[in-house]
Amino acid sequence: MIVYIVDDDSVSRRAIGMTVQRLGYNVKYFTSGRSLVEEGTLEPGCILLDLCMPDGSGIEILEQLYDRRSTFPVVIITGLSDIGAVVRAMKLGALDVLIKPPQTEALASAIEQSEVVLKKGAWRHDVAAEAERKLSCLTPRERDVLLGLARGFPNKTIGHDLGISSRTVEIHRAHLMSKLNVHSLSELLRIVYDAEWDLNKEEDA
Repeated sequence: MIVYIVDDDSVSRRAIGMTVQRLGYNVKYFTSGRSLVEEGTLEPGCILLDLCMPDGSGIEILEQLYDRRSTFPVVIITGLSDIGAVVRAMKLGALDVLIKPPQTEALASAIEQSEVVLKKGAWRHDVAAEAERKLSCLTPRERDVLLGLARGFPNKTIGHDLGISSRTVEIHRAHLMSKLNVHSLSELLRIVYDAEWDLNKEEDA
């Protein structure tokens, strides 16, 4: 696994990097959070992010990663004892917060946790991608009916919302179940949940 160290302090950056390398991980350095988010595609890894940098705080970078739905585990490293910032970082998905200079054992533990998170994330990504591939065979109308079912609506309500009869809803339901090769509503809904559809967002669209 690669560890991305984001710190504008060259002394701190090198010291942390040497520790990480002794732990057996590859390292890539960034001198600012902006350079990290502008890098584009990155190999999956752990981000060690300094909380206080001149071109944008670690919190601001975390917010950008959160908005992009990044699955990279982030460990905040800070020399400050700002409880409010720590709480905000954790709410934005930071895996841990370490005080500078981070102790080797604490750093090793955080990176090991990151590896576990990455493996789980990769598994979830594969499951979601496979579920979405299955759903891609559906027509727009079949997807509309499926969304209604996933929200727990009866055929009559789905038909009313779509301007079609309950009988037509039943026909679409039968077709989409046949296409997806499922035989029960629970099997059908499992595919929807695996695909991680945002039902509230879909409903608002």
